[in-house]
Amino acid sequence: MNTFTIYRIFLLIFLTLCVHIESSYSQTLPQQRASVVSGGGGTSNSGGFQNFGVLGEAIVSPQIGNGTISGQVGYIYMTLENEPYYIGINDSLILVDMYNNMGGENWTASWDLTTPVSTWAGVEIAYGSVITLNLNNNNLTGTLPNSVRNFSRINESNFEMNIGSNRLDFESAEDFVNTIPLFTYFPQAKIYSPKDTTIQQSESITFNSQTAGDFNRYQWFKDNAILAGQTNPSLELTNVIPDDAGEYFCRITNTQATQLTLERHIINLNVEGFLDAFDSLALVQIFEETGGSNWTRPWNLNDPVATWEGVTLRGGKVRELDLSRRNLVGALPDVFDANLFTELRYLSFFDNQLTGQIPATIGQLATLTYLDLDKNLFEGAVPASFGGLTNLQALWLSRNNLDNLPDEIGNLESLQNLYINDNKFTSLPSTIGNLSELLVLNVSDNDLSAFPNSITNLIKLRELYANRNFITTLPAAMNNLVVLTIFELNTNELSTLPTTEILQLANLSVFRITENNLEFDDLLPYANHTFQTFDYAPQAPINEEQDILATVNQSISFSIETAGNGNRFQWIKDGQNVSTTQTLTINRVRIADAGTYTASVTNPALPNLTLQRRPIRLNVECAENLGFALSEPQQTIFCENQPFGLRLEISSQFAGSTQIRWRKDGVVLAFANEITYTVTQAGKYTAEIVTAQGCTAISNEVEITTLPQPELSIELIDNTIFTSSVTSTESVTYQWLKDGQAIENAFEDTYTPTETGEYSLLVISQTGCSSVSQSIIFTAIDITGIEEPIELRTLSLFPNPNNGVFFLDFGKNYPNGTPKFTLIDAIGREIKLKIERISSTRYKIYADKLTGGMYQLKVETLDGAALRKFVLSE
Repeated sequence: MNTFTIYRIFLLIFLTLCVHIESSYSQTLPQQRASVVSGGGGTSNSGGFQNFGVLGEAIVSPQIGNGTISGQVGYIYMTLENEPYYIGINDSLILVDMYNNMGGENWTASWDLTTPVSTWAGVEIAYGSVITLNLNNNNLTGTLPNSVRNFSRINESNFEMNIGSNRLDFESAEDFVNTIPLFTYFPQAKIYSPKDTTIQQSESITFNSQTAGDFNRYQWFKDNAILAGQTNPSLELTNVIPDDAGEYFCRITNTQATQLTLERHIINLNVEGFLDAFDSLALVQIFEETGGSNWTRPWNLNDPVATWEGVTLRGGKVRELDLSRRNLVGALPDVFDANLFTELRYLSFFDNQLTGQIPATIGQLATLTYLDLDKNLFEGAVPASFGGLTNLQALWLSRNNLDNLPDEIGNLESLQNLYINDNKFTSLPSTIGNLSELLVLNVSDNDLSAFPNSITNLIKLRELYANRNFITTLPAAMNNLVVLTIFELNTNELSTLPTTEILQLANLSVFRITENNLEFDDLLPYANHTFQTFDYAPQAPINEEQDILATVNQSISFSIETAGNGNRFQWIKDGQNVSTTQTLTINRVRIADAGTYTASVTNPALPNLTLQRRPIRLNVECAENLGFALSEPQQTIFCENQPFGLRLEISSQFAGSTQIRWRKDGVVLAFANEITYTVTQAGKYTAEIVTAQGCTAISNEVEITTLPQPELSIELIDNTIFTSSVTSTESVTYQWLKDGQAIENAFEDTYTPTETGEYSLLVISQTGCSSVSQSIIFTAIDITGIEEPIELRTLSLFPNPNNGVFFLDFGKNYPNGTPKFTLIDAIGREIKLKIERISSTRYKIYADKLTGGMYQLKVETLDGAALRKFVLSE
């Protein structure tokens, strides 16, 4: 039969089996049904088919069982497979329109338009039509197109569309609320982006919340409170003041789409008010006294303070001052008065070149929560005033030259992070245990020998770093640090550990104790502990270095003094393995036994560690008489602290010896391996050589002794007479000196000077040891008629000594009239000065172009005159 005949037979059979013809989509249909589309447009339905499309629909896969029938135009087309899905052309085109208008490519569950509609997320089809469209929370953007009004079943009461929880506006809702029976269009994401903006006081700014929709209503809020009358899409703020700072947002409703409320993302507005004048002056002083013109990115003092980099203002006060890595040099001025910077929270001078003491007034900044002075050149003690920083949470003092932490540090009840590493601290105050909120403590790279026991009170401490110190022991109650996770003690001098307590630290995951004096018996208890990181190697060499001189046929033993279950030993002589016992015994010493012995200790339970025994140098004394001796020097007694100029020498016949060594008081002198040795200290000296045969010869002993020098000092009494104080075990003679030259007939313990000059005293003991006192400048000035009035007795000159720039302060008494200043040098000459009036009672005086020495400043007022002496440093 031909193809045409086959199709006609199939159609006849199919029509015979039909039990019902679908007359309308609105009828109730059987669960399983099908439609057959002929080439001429006729339609038949049968219960044996499943979900066939009707006339005019796009058939995706109409099926009956399995199999395929195909044909040409004018004939029926059927594909017989499994589950059939199809949709009318009209509905499918509307879905594509939605995809294109609502950012389909970026949907969370996007559609692949090349696949059957049945695979498209959120689309539910029945009998060739869309009946449910659930695109909730799918990152929809753009606008819902008007074409959705044409969905074939949109007028049915159970038609459902959900486009809520996306990024749509009212334009996708207000035209459809009365069109789509079950329409969910709320909520939607906030509109616009969050914004953080800062403007200056008196400036203006406009915020916008315009969004699509014909029936929108706007309401602006500040700090969650309604802004009365602000119902426009935009909010304009003019001539702002610090009180205008806050969080702004707009809430938008719609009279048609009443279930949806849109909200604009928050705008955080900061208003930098006009800076308090005193704060401003303090900032200028910091700039000027730390080399501001040479800063990295220096301030322009003519610009508003709010534009200065690193300065953050709030309400006309400095809230943050961050001058990190700006090349600040010199001393930081002490300008952080309690009445200034009253709102300062953050202060950082990290990584500059600031020198001198930390300003004590920083301790008055009670509002500080973060202070960073790391990586500078600060020295001396941390100010006790830091105890007032009770709100401080982070304190960085690391990488300076600080040497003392005050007890008051324990007052920092809010402190969570304390970094004092890389300084010169030798101890920690016991009050550190009061830091109840401390989480991190870093004391590495200092000179600490121990922790205070109170450190075990830090029950919130999580990280403790104490590398590269000189710590010898740990507090017993370390188990109190119950949340400790990191504990680092590398490069210290620990010889034991509170093992029981440390093993109770259930949260400890990183434990580092390399380069200490620990041995296997100290470390084996930790071998099976489940640390994330356990660094224990290397450790310091064990036992003492020895230098032994033995005789031929003598019996001698060397031992490795260490403990540890399972230890393994290896002795080495001059690089060659010689024994695996803990004790090495040589029953009869021979010259060939001379050499350097070392030993190593290992343990399979801790494979990364090898302990090294310090070397033992075995020397075997020569039996024969070699005539090896040191010549006795002519002088062996010297004065203390005076150069000896003494050289000990070995005879040149021994210059070719295999080894030459010198000893002082039995101890080998490092780098002393020549035939001569210059003596610089008292002691007992010997020399030894190793011959070509390998034996050791020892010289005679030469003892060098020293005699103590007299101790003395002098004092000028009432600018009239020099007196002396001498301590000596022998009688002494005196010689007074002027300008380094002996004064004729000045042999007493006192001397009355008559000429201006620099005086000192030379004393010589009976054995010839001498000492010279310090020098004192005497000025022979005849200033008559000067009797210091009471009003000028409060005068103070400082600093003294000075470098030529100093201050004169009248104290509580105001000068009577304009004061006159005259500088008088050591020979009575008057010198003109540059004077700067600082205040009504203080003057700054410049004498920096003068040479060093003693000077007098004559001060004259209407009350009289007064003299003040000072020393000008070289």
